[in-house]
Amino acid sequence: MTHALAEGSPAMDAGDSEFCPPIDQRGVERPNGSGCDLGAFEIEQERLFHDGFDGLPVPEAAPSSR
Repeated sequence: MTHALAEGSPAMDAGDSEFCPPIDQRGVERPNGSGCDLGAFEIEQERLFHDGFDGLPVPEAAPSSR
């Protein structure tokens, strides 16, 4: 069972984004902030802008099904 991180946890954004898996155990993309969260759970941050202006990574475009 995966447990969510508590608000203000020191594990949030504490991992090295270069070495973390691309998704957490639930399938949430990593990193989702300034760095990867430690453990099997990545906090899902609400995006203000989808162009990277908010400092969060820009999601890759979904492949076209044409």
